[in-house]
Amino acid sequence: MVRPVRKPDTGVMLALSEIAAVKVTVDDRWCSDVADSVGERWGLASGSLRWWRSSATHVFVVPPGADTRGVMYARFAPRATAAGDRLAAGTAVHERLAAREAAVATLVRSRRGDIVEHVHTSVGDMVAVMVLRVEGTELDVDDLDTTTAACWGRALADLHRTAGPARRHTMRAFAGLKRHPDAEVAEAARSLDVLQGRTDDGPFVVGHGDFELDNLRWHGGRFSCFDFDESGPMPLVMDIAAATRDLFDGPAGRAGLLASFLDGYREGSGRTIQPESLHLPRAMVAARQLIAAARVIDRTDREDAELVTLGERLQRHYAAQQRLLIETAHELRSPSSV
Repeated sequence: MVRPVRKPDTGVMLALSEIAAVKVTVDDRWCSDVADSVGERWGLASGSLRWWRSSATHVFVVPPGADTRGVMYARFAPRATAAGDRLAAGTAVHERLAAREAAVATLVRSRRGDIVEHVHTSVGDMVAVMVLRVEGTELDVDDLDTTTAACWGRALADLHRTAGPARRHTMRAFAGLKRHPDAEVAEAARSLDVLQGRTDDGPFVVGHGDFELDNLRWHGGRFSCFDFDESGPMPLVMDIAAATRDLFDGPAGRAGLLASFLDGYREGSGRTIQPESLHLPRAMVAARQLIAAARVIDRTDREDAELVTLGERLQRHYAAQQRLLIETAHELRSPSSV
């Protein structure tokens, strides 16, 4: 009946209980009274919004021909939760970038003229935004060549430059895993925490946080982006590591695509990033995932086959993040860092 998330995001997911609360309101036409409450703030008639997916937020779509403004996506998350806070903060970054004419999705103002709305629904209060569909093609890693990979890198450099200076802060990426119930994970986190404390994080940027290809569209020789839920001040290398995680996996030929991405980033920013400098940041991204895992997988019942499947996919995803964390600790550990 509904479309589950296509894959676990690099960014932090909604809790399965939060997905379930909305899912039960969706009818056989993929409409929901929750979405209707959100859509009313943008002047949409009941039934205009159809469930698209739930991942970092709930996403409902206004299909082609349903509204004169075009195809739009409503994104919302429970208010007074981490997901709602991320959506509100990320939309502030998105709005600032749009004002500076960055290549980002167009935010749609509500009937009151607001970008972000707080909406009371049958399942609780929601933080909600609306964006127009970004025209273009969604590329996969297998669609890339060295030219498009370099354009991808330049697009991230353009985003960093347009966002302006970032506030530097202490980032203890691994501290939250030092007491993890898996002894190997806890040991790896302790080792990496020591290593990070001895390592310069490098320059900070206002990063996207999830600049993967599924959050981009390719059109007219350039990339445009959306979904800023994980945006904010962060080490430059962490933003690049989050964006390019798929280039570290799979066939060896992807190393050439990573090199092209980094070349493109250098051309756009003047900063040279070496592939080996991304190993610790990749583990930082994995740690962010693992810290959220227990909150995300907060349902164990077997009543909903789709949520069970999603939960199983997330379990495999988190297991892969654990392996990455442990392997990185083994690779980078020195006798003095244990």
